[in-house]
Amino acid sequence: MLAGTCLNCKSKYWGWALSEERNQTCPECGSLIEVVGYGKTDTQDNMLEERSLVEERSLADNQKKSVGKALGKLGELYHDWTRRLQK
Repeated sequence: MLAGTCLNCKSKYWGWALSEERNQTCPECGSLIEVVGYGKTDTQDNMLEERSLVEERSLADNQKKSVGKALGKLGELYHDWTRRLQK
């Protein structure tokens, strides 16, 4: 399998699609992706680890957003409840 690194933003990519020139441009910043070797490499293992970290961060961000929405809804309910008590 091919592995590649963006020369500008250092994003990591891997897959056979990197063998095509149209897939050798970074979708993040538009710079050229430097494609290296075939076969499983330490670089590929590192990319898998980095990808899992990115997925974990994404999951954590989504959980924070969900908690934020829940707290917002709780605040609305509390506000409605206190308004009803004042009547």
